[in-house]
Order: sequence, then C-alpha cells, then structure tokens
Amino acid sequence: MKKFHYLHMVLIISLLSSGPLLATVYYSVASGSFGTLSNWNSDRNGDGSFPGSINSADDFVIQNGYTITNDGTYTINSLTIESGGTYDGHGNTITLNGDFVQNGTFTDGVNGAANMTFAGSGTQTISGTGSIEFNTVTFSGTGSYSLATNFTASFLNLSGGTLNASSASVTLIGVGASPTFNKTGGSFNAGTSLFKFATTSTGTQTISSNDALTFYNLEHSPGANRSLTFSGNVQFTISNQFNRGGSSSSVILDGSTTLDLSGATLVYEGSANKTISAEWPTNATLAPSTVQIKSNITVTANPGSGVTLQTNNFTLLSGSNLTISSGTVQVNTQLTLTEGNITESGGTFAWGSGNTTLLYNGSTQQTVGAEWTASKAPTNVQVNNSSGASPAVALGTSALASLNGTLTLTLGSVDYSAGGLSLYVAGNVVGGTGSFGTVNNNTLIVTGTNSQITSSGQATIYNLTINSANASIKDIIIPGTLTINPGAGNSATLAGSITLQSGAAMIISSGTFNLNGYSITLDGNNSLTLQANTQLSTGGESITGYSSYSIDATSTILFNGTNSESIPAGVSYGNIKINKSSGTASVSGTGSVTLQDNADLTLMSGTFDLAGQTLVFGNNSDLIIQGG
Repeated sequence: MKKFHYLHMVLIISLLSSGPLLATVYYSVASGSFGTLSNWNSDRNGDGSFPGSINSADDFVIQNGYTITNDGTYTINSLTIESGGTYDGHGNTITLNGDFVQNGTFTDGVNGAANMTFAGSGTQTISGTGSIEFNTVTFSGTGSYSLATNFTASFLNLSGGTLNASSASVTLIGVGASPTFNKTGGSFNAGTSLFKFATTSTGTQTISSNDALTFYNLEHSPGANRSLTFSGNVQFTISNQFNRGGSSSSVILDGSTTLDLSGATLVYEGSANKTISAEWPTNATLAPSTVQIKSNITVTANPGSGVTLQTNNFTLLSGSNLTISSGTVQVNTQLTLTEGNITESGGTFAWGSGNTTLLYNGSTQQTVGAEWTASKAPTNVQVNNSSGASPAVALGTSALASLNGTLTLTLGSVDYSAGGLSLYVAGNVVGGTGSFGTVNNNTLIVTGTNSQITSSGQATIYNLTINSANASIKDIIIPGTLTINPGAGNSATLAGSITLQSGAAMIISSGTFNLNGYSITLDGNNSLTLQANTQLSTGGESITGYSSYSIDATSTILFNGTNSESIPAGVSYGNIKINKSSGTASVSGTGSVTLQDNADLTLMSGTFDLAGQTLVFGNNSDLIIQGG
C-alpha cells in the first residue's frame, strides 16, 4: 500500500515538472461562431474532440469551405485560415500569442476589416498568400513580430515588443483623431519595407511616435486631397525613399518634430500638382540626397524669402516642371533634365559651390531654362538627347555663362537659336556623336589650361577656337573655322586625326600648333592661315591639299617628322625650318617656293629637295644650313 502511494506521488511530480501541456490544434468542422465549441475538432475530419474552451494555449485552423464568425473577444495562440476558409471578425478583436497565417479570406462584416492584436512573448509572424486587411492591428506584447507578407490596415498601434517589418509593404488607410500609425512603446525595425499612407476618406493621416523612428520607404498617396502629419516632437528618419504621390496636399510637422531625409530620395509623382512642404527640410543637414519629379506634374517651391531648399541630385522626368515662387532651390551635385523644365517665378534656382553637372537626356527637343543663364552655370554640361531635333538642346538667343568644367556632347546637337554667339568652356570638351553650333554657325571657345578636345565618335563643332595653353585635340569634325590661339609661347597639339569639312578653314592666330604626325582630313576648298609670329609644326604630317594658304612673313612652319614630307609649291612662306632625323622634305606640286621678306629657310638636319622647282628669296631672306 505504501509502495502504491509512493509511485503515485512520483507520477504527479513527474507530470508537474514536465512543464505546460502542449497546445492542441483545432480545425473547423462547421461554419458558425468562433465561440461555439462544437465547430472545432482536434481532428480534421471531426473524429477527435471538441475544445473545452477557447483558450490562449491552442491553435485554430479554419478549413476550406467553412466560415467562422468572431462572436466575442478571444485570446488564442495562433490562427490559420486555409485556402477556401473564411474568418469574419464581426467587429470584434481576436488576440494572438502566436502566428497568423492567411491563405483564405479575412474579412469583417461590421467594419469591413477585422481587428487583431498580437500580444505574445515569443516570435510571432504574419504570413500567407491571401489578402489581409485589418481594421486595427495592435502589437502589444513583449516578443518580436515579423511581417512576412503585405497587408492593409486602417490603424497600426505599437505599444510593446519589437516590430520587424522586413521587406513587407504595409498600406495604412485610416483617418481621424487617432494616429494612423501610433507608436507608444516597443521598438520598430523598418528593414526594407514600404509603409504607404493612402486614403480617400475625409481627414488627416498622422504618424505618431514616442521616440525617434526610422522608416525605409514611406509613401503618401491619398486618392483625394489629403495631408500627412508627423507628430510626437521627435525626429523621424526616412532612410531610402519618400514618395509624395496621388493627391497628397501637404506634409506637416507637429510641434518640434523634425524629418531627416539626408540619405534618401524624395519623389514627387501622381496625377495632381504639388507644392513642396515639410517633406523637404530647409535644414541642409536633413535635406534629401536626391529629389525626383516624375512625368507630367508641376511641383512648386515656395519656402519663403531667404529660405533655401538643397539637394545633391535633382531629376525632372518628361513633362515635369519645377516652379520656384520664392526662396531658392539649390542643386549641389547633378541636375538631370529628361525633358523637364525649371522656371523662376519670384524665386531662384542656384548651383552649389562644388563641382556640379547639368545633364540633358531627353527624347524631344529641350530648351535651357533657369538652370543655365547668362549669369549662372553648372561646372559641367552633358548632352545625351536622342530626339534628332535641330537643335536637340536649344541654348536661347543670348550668350550663356561659361562652363568651368567639361562639355560632353554624347548625342544630339547643341546650339543657340541665333547666330554670332559663343560658348566658353574652361575645361575639356568630350564628344560622342553630338555637335555644337551646327544649326546657326556658332562658336565653341575653349579657354582652360591643358584642355582636351576629344571624341569617341567624331563629334562636330562648327567653329572651334582653342585659347587653351597646352590643349590637345582629336577626332573632331570642323565645318566652319578651327582657330588655334593658345597665346604667345604656348602650344596646342593634335592627339589624333581631325576633319575639316568642305569650305572649312584652319587659322593659327597665336602660339604653336603641333600636328604631331596626325592627319587632317580635307574635304575640299579648305584654307590654311598662319598669322604673325605663329608656328605650325608638322611632326611628319602633310600640309598639302589646301585650296589657299595665307602665311604671315613672321610665321614659321617646322617640318620635323621622321618620314618623308611634302612642302607645297606655289605658296608664299614665312620662315621654313627643316629638322628631320630621317626622311626628306620635298617640294610637291608645281610653282616656286617663295620666302617673303625677312623670312629664312633653315636646314637644321635632314634633306631638303626642291624636286625641280624654284626657291625664291625675298628681301633680307636667307638660306641657313646648320646641318643636313
């Protein structure tokens, strides 16, 4: 007898020490109320037992073909709605300590969307392939909540635990006195999620938090003219992208609340025009890194006199417009105009003090606006316009401010809308197949030291003037005039072949032009001019084939290639110097080689062959043989 009692006690202690009983899974076996115990069974086919009560330890599964209507306030462990199953919240709230899996229909016959609270102490997950729309979803436990699927809710409350949004897309549609997103406790990890605030109801949507809060992507895109308010006197950060779309009317910061977009892109989109509000901080350290205006809307900047809105990168897409009504909009790195326009209407557009770039990359004709005027310009301009318009980028009817950096002509023609105008570039000119000045015969003047004028696709520049000391030029087509003017004692050099189209002229007006052995293709009726005290060094490249030569008596042509070279006959020269380590400098064609008064022919090294022609000396001209 004592042995029996002893074994009985051991059994009781063993059961107690084994912890709580495992949760039971109950399956719907009939449609009806959640609290009707006979609607649930521990066996899918109804061959098990009914629950003794609806309790927080058990899991409930709504099977295909059944509709369960919530008739009270229940707390359970987990809820699974299988494909073909239906849960009707019926205006009541169900609380879960475990997961919610929605593969069927989740609805509410009273509110249209059901209420659900997640209150567990472990990890809870919202998942499934079915549509989820909550009326109010609340996270109030001490555990962590993982969003593994997208959902819609009128209101989201976070008072405890950790909400991990992961990569979910959450749409919040509620309006009214209560915040649409209300964080009063717990913590929030945005992951790479999108929180979209969208409503057609009358009222304001509000995001409220008890401490600093970071979203990854945030969107305000109501279907009617509505505002979005940030509240809580804390700082909100959007780390990736903030979209104002739909009919978003404004963004409001309540009290001392601040908004940080310093690492984010601010996007304006939707069918309605918009006015910039608190979503673009006037504090430069909080301002968006990138701003984009999408197609076919007008955005108005009206921050007030003396106030500046800054961003590093700004893009206007096709059909979009930025109107600056007051204050200043400043771009610090790059402005990209894909057929968008910027207009000053009481306010000002400005470039930052650093290296800035303006890119025109439209597919229809573009016209410069407030971004480039007679008094302001970016450092660099890039043109990549595929329209085929003439010109593809129109610079207007008066001269624009010069560029201190690079002009890149990737694709499309660039020109003023009138003739007789020039554009000054203090840096490099980089060409693809684009062109400058070919519509109205205008001039590109390069002024910087060591500038490079080069092309990967034979860019065309109607008139090119090189005022740059130590400049280099290659792969450029000149229909008008190429003027070499680096200044006395300075030089410019060919770094590759160039082409003078029919009727084009080459003028050396100061300094030295080194052909460096590269060819100049002459399309016909071309002229060569050397003005006073200038020099042309051939490097072995032929200077024959010009229709006319105008050579000042004080100028010099140096034949210094290692190959055989031709000296055109029938030309009046200034000084001729021959300095060849190999090869012969031979007179080509018929007629005399004439040295003008006070001009000399100096043979420094190599061989000079008159080839049966006559050498004519002017007054005080000499033949000087130093070698050769």
